[in-house]
Amino acid sequence: MTESQGGLAGRIFPGRTGRNGKDIGTLQDELCGALIGVARASESNPLVNDGTYEILLGGLAAAGACGDKDDAVSLRDAGTSEENVLRVWTLKAREERHRLVPKCSSCANPCGRTEEYDIRDARLTEPAGLVRKKEDLLKELAGLAGIVMKDGRTDEIDGFFAWALFEVGYEETEEGMQEVITALDSVRASVNRWT
Repeated sequence: MTESQGGLAGRIFPGRTGRNGKDIGTLQDELCGALIGVARASESNPLVNDGTYEILLGGLAAAGACGDKDDAVSLRDAGTSEENVLRVWTLKAREERHRLVPKCSSCANPCGRTEEYDIRDARLTEPAGLVRKKEDLLKELAGLAGIVMKDGRTDEIDGFFAWALFEVGYEETEEGMQEVITALDSVRASVNRWT
């Protein structure tokens, strides 16, 4: 199986089976897709607040932490599992998306604009190079979100994460994704200056 066919190598984070037998990579994919749904729902939405950004960055940080074996050991030591952490953050993201666009979940003619992004489907329908860039970007965003959540957020950083997640779910060209990667490099440099 190739990356674009959804094999284990195509996951954003290296796949492992959690304590309860669920594949961690699948749960991370679901969480990232739900976070992209929040980013889509937050675009030009007056209901966006600090909690929206807490969910975007906290969810990304959780996805990244659950991809790290040392953090997984810490979670087990704390009496929880990676599966539970990922499920809780996915639920938070879905609840936030519903808060931002409450009528979308009951719409008779859904347009798809604020829906979650299905990363597994993208691996089957989008060009492999584009999917690889999106997966790499999500992994980088997750790592950076962990740093930002520890060291402090700013309005500029919050806006960048919302925009970057939106673009992952929207952008259809590798060149367009490169713009997001270039912006990520700039944000990473500014975060590194104050960490």
